[in-house]
Amino acid sequence: MEAKNELELVSFCESLSCYQKPIRGSVGIVTGSGGHGAMAVDVCSSHGLLVHDLSEQEQEQIRQKLSVSVKNIASLRNPIDLTGSAVDDDFVSVTTYLSRMPEIDCIIALLLPYLLGITSDLGARLSNICQREGKPLIAYVPHVEKYRMLIEGFELNGVPVSHSIEAAVLMVEALRRCRPC
Repeated sequence: MEAKNELELVSFCESLSCYQKPIRGSVGIVTGSGGHGAMAVDVCSSHGLLVHDLSEQEQEQIRQKLSVSVKNIASLRNPIDLTGSAVDDDFVSVTTYLSRMPEIDCIIALLLPYLLGITSDLGARLSNICQREGKPLIAYVPHVEKYRMLIEGFELNGVPVSHSIEAAVLMVEALRRCRPC
């Protein structure tokens, strides 16, 4: 694979150092911010990645597992916007569901500093789900000191972390473009 610039080079290397198996390019996105989710969809689209729409039945199955605080306000089409009221268990439920969907071959988790209900354990918890299910996970976490332990939870479990949405999508792009020699 050839990188066009430094951002691609770093993103490709980080992603391919964690995952070597190529993917088709169908992405599931889970976030606590609809705006960030929409930006991720736009960037995925510009790279030819598919953001798989979830059916009404799939949305209802996810909704049943969400906490009371977000059950009636979350947007579940994909990107899945759990809103700023989400807690760790909401992200765990959605990531578990997405990781078991054969139509989705990679998950992007967008985690933001103002999500008051998430803890520093979430990175490790989400990483373990995707390791168990064999589904690549890419994390977007802004470079904020209070998130250092969250970031380490991902990185220590072999999940690449990006500090920009563009770079997170480039990490997925690397997996799609990756072909064995």
